[in-house]
Amino acid sequence: MSQAFDIQINVEEGVHLVTLKGALDTATIDQLINTMLPIMTSPCPRVIFCCKDLTYLNSRSLGYFTQYHRTAMVKQGRVIFWEMSDRLLKAFDRLRVKDSLFFCETKEEGMEKFRG
Repeated sequence: MSQAFDIQINVEEGVHLVTLKGALDTATIDQLINTMLPIMTSPCPRVIFCCKDLTYLNSRSLGYFTQYHRTAMVKQGRVIFWEMSDRLLKAFDRLRVKDSLFFCETKEEGMEKFRG
């Protein structure tokens, strides 16, 4: 049984701050897909995922995050992951995609990447 999952979106300086809470798995992935579709189809997606309260990712979720990253880069945008736990970072590392993605420790650090 899946844990409750929630997505909250705020926009600051043209950057979508997407806060993820709970488990992102087969039962909840459609919520992520439906929420992210209008953002990722925009001309220049600029996204920071706040992962502080994200408790689980399955491999399909990792695939979508990688796809979002690639889509943003092609459109001259960027996807950044903020406050991801070491346990979840290891999942990215196991799939050998961690080094191609952007991670930051603080929201301000992530916002600076968009300002620069």
